[in-house]
Amino acid sequence: MPHNKASIRVLEKAGFHKEGIARKNVKIKGKWEDHQVLAIIHPEDK
Repeated sequence: MPHNKASIRVLEKAGFHKEGIARKNVKIKGKWEDHQVLAIIHPEDK
């Protein structure tokens, strides 16, 4: 989730890169929530 800065930092340290925000992607406790989309590319595929 975009507000979970600690989780995003862990993923970035592992080599993931931010790609964008998926708006109202997941329904949690009856409320639609945004999610941060991150991805990692295998070094041989660069």
